[in-house]
Amino acid sequence: IEASTGSAENARLLAMDETDFGTMGMDMTLSCYNAEGEFEGLPAEQIMHVATHSGTGATVHVITSAKSDINSIPDLAGTKFGVTAGMMAGYLDDVLWAYDMTTDDLGSVVNLSLSDLCTAFQDGNIDAFLYATPAPGTNFTDLAMSFGIKVVDIGQEAVDKLMAEKPWYHTVVIPAGTYDGCDEDITTFAQYTALCARADVPEETVYNLVKTMMENADALEAVHKNAAGTCPERGIEGALIPMHPGAERYYKEVGVLD
Repeated sequence: IEASTGSAENARLLAMDETDFGTMGMDMTLSCYNAEGEFEGLPAEQIMHVATHSGTGATVHVITSAKSDINSIPDLAGTKFGVTAGMMAGYLDDVLWAYDMTTDDLGSVVNLSLSDLCTAFQDGNIDAFLYATPAPGTNFTDLAMSFGIKVVDIGQEAVDKLMAEKPWYHTVVIPAGTYDGCDEDITTFAQYTALCARADVPEETVYNLVKTMMENADALEAVHKNAAGTCPERGIEGALIPMHPGAERYYKEVGVLD
């Protein structure tokens, strides 16, 4: 097991034959498989889908004060906004794009860590911020209790527009009551995380891995709550690249693939 900096590096290590397995966001699976974008110049078709992780994935939250006049994405125009650099900034671009907006429509944008975003928000230095994490997010639960927050609804129409353009996204509804004071369902989006393998990993190895995961779902959940819902049906959900033959064999064996 080797620690990495995240999805992009995991994908790159797989494509360069430096690891056999790696986890990454669905967007990275497609870019890496096609050797596009940041993977241009690397060999294509080196990775294959093994399993989609359980859980919603990192769910996009747009947070503002419970007392704020911000009630929709267009209301962000002219505001002081915060976001972490990298993937989160990309989510912000996508949210705004769904409303025919860009960061130029905001009053200002600062890049800060999550803890610094929360501090700046409470100090009044930013009006709102975006961060993606499975709900309920601990930081947001704390903010809701101590400060009072509103989670801005992105809206199904905007999410549908995003999914049509970027098929790695899926709708997530944060139920009413998830955060103190948030009494209505919030429609937003996330992307699943996938476990991928190099195409040349032996079929039997991948088959045994998937079989072991699926037949020990309860044990996985006991280790980490986000493993709740591990099952063959989830394992194939949202896959954007070809299935590894070992994984395909297992999913066909249990009847979730034809």
